[in-house]
Amino acid sequence: KMMFIPIPYLNEVKTPNRNFKDVKTIRLAYCGDYASQVRNIMPLYDAVIESNLNINLTICGNSDLNLLPVNNINIFKRQEYNIVEEIEKNADILIHISNLSGSQIPGKIYQYTGTTKPILFILDGDEKAIREQFEQFNRFYFVRNNSKEVQEMIRKIIFENKQFECISDFSKMQIAKKIIS
Repeated sequence: KMMFIPIPYLNEVKTPNRNFKDVKTIRLAYCGDYASQVRNIMPLYDAVIESNLNINLTICGNSDLNLLPVNNINIFKRQEYNIVEEIEKNADILIHISNLSGSQIPGKIYQYTGTTKPILFILDGDEKAIREQFEQFNRFYFVRNNSKEVQEMIRKIIFENKQFECISDFSKMQIAKKIIS
């Protein structure tokens, strides 16, 4: 018999949301590798380019793609942890992109559950299994990986402007308790 216990988030990062109605630009962050055979970042990239919203996306990670920075998209190779922490801290919305196939979950999503920021969860691969695993937390904005739906969901996140709580199920203490039991 096999059992799965997720990785815990390192620290809780509680930051008050900026009121999206009062800010000039909404900051989005995708931090993680995005090799084209593993993750499809293009719908997110296209959604931001095509959007008429005042949004700025920072992409940080290694890839075989040669994405070009544009007015509202900054692109960096993989950075040191402290730089990634700063990018994520300054973001208004954190973005997770699922793998193209299967139901393996990139570990970044567990780190994001330790924040109070909205999380845009872009689904690919075994969407049903992935969604079922995370839907119970009522914490994520799920969207299929196509530019129009991504754009609509970003608009919804901005409109709702919700503040979230960290998911304690993924805290170090809770994960340690599960391992011990």
